[in-house]
Amino acid sequence: MLRTLAVFAPDYNLGIFWRLDGEYAPITFIADVSDVFWWGAADGEEIRMADVPLLEQAAADLAQAGEDCSWVGELYAARKRQTRPQGAMYSRIPAALHPLFDAAGSSRATGLGNPHHYPDDETGKPGAV
Repeated sequence: MLRTLAVFAPDYNLGIFWRLDGEYAPITFIADVSDVFWWGAADGEEIRMADVPLLEQAAADLAQAGEDCSWVGELYAARKRQTRPQGAMYSRIPAALHPLFDAAGSSRATGLGNPHHYPDDETGKPGAV
């Protein structure tokens, strides 16, 4: 549990929340990835004990790219889900981090949940993959 919190704290603790009740007891950590993968969607990615090395690797890769851990939840979730964030998110993600997110999965077709093309989409047209 402390290893999970150490990745997010002390610099960035807005990207994680936890639950203690019912099925979530004794504690369940969740990375907040709302609007990252789907347009207009509240979303979270559970962080299990077995996932902590993946979370720590995401933090290490961000540090190697010269970034703080403010994108760690998003990169962790992209790798765990093996998918890129929606195209619209790329305008918020620092360009130096695009290769890390691109490596998580292939481009997705644009549409309702992914209404903007990816920066590497050569056509720049809606509906392109």
